[in-house]
Amino acid sequence: MEKRIILITHSAMAAGMKKTLEFIAGDSGVVDAIQAYTVDQDPEVRLQELLEQYREDKVIILTDVFFGSVNQMCVPYINRGVFLMTGVNLPLVLELLDAEPEQINQACLEELVQKARDGLQLMNTVMQDTPEQEQGEFL
Repeated sequence: MEKRIILITHSAMAAGMKKTLEFIAGDSGVVDAIQAYTVDQDPEVRLQELLEQYREDKVIILTDVFFGSVNQMCVPYINRGVFLMTGVNLPLVLELLDAEPEQINQACLEELVQKARDGLQLMNTVMQDTPEQEQGEFL
């Protein structure tokens, strides 16, 4: 059983995120990108093709907007052994790339969601709350 990550977002965000992941971490071969509402492909048909191809694998679908149209399109697949996460960001996907397939379960993914939330920071506040002698770490 392998791990498969499917990024599916409005327009080109998924493809851009995949390119950025490849820049940072190399081509893992486990990430697919689906661009919804573009002329290139029907996102639901492409998603079904990938899920059929990966039916023996551990699949995590990542969408951009909580209860947005793309996310809603993916909700029915939860009942087919697929994990669905929304509010995707780059640190979350990087963490998923590091996770071993056998580690991936609901508790693991909840922990990764919390890490992704913790990584969202207003740097103005961080700098105000950081002693001046430690601010050099950020510069």
